[in-house]
Amino acid sequence: MNTRNREPKSKPQNQKSYRNPNLIFCCPYCLSCLPLSQSSTEHEPPQSRQNECGESKEILACKQCNNEKSALTKTEYTQWKQLNKIRGGKTGTDQGNLSDADFAEFQRLNAIRNGLYKQK
Repeated sequence: MNTRNREPKSKPQNQKSYRNPNLIFCCPYCLSCLPLSQSSTEHEPPQSRQNECGESKEILACKQCNNEKSALTKTEYTQWKQLNKIRGGKTGTDQGNLSDADFAEFQRLNAIRNGLYKQK
């Protein structure tokens, strides 16, 4: 048995830069440029829907967008944000400025976000 003290293996170069607090990234959803410490790993498509879509990849997103996006795909999340903005950020069942059709789509997207909707 070899009893020599071994040097710990150094981390690969890409892991060192990932932890660098001086780095910034741009969120692909809100386009904000933030310190890397405010990022979170986002799965596209969401892990809960990978069987529907096949392949998956991990990307960095800001924590707020990642939490808001929940189980939506990038396209659905963009649509949800636009509808929520038109709606005026109202809560509950208040339709705000949305048409009936847009409000129905907004409710469908909210159901996906909250895990209450199963796609066919």
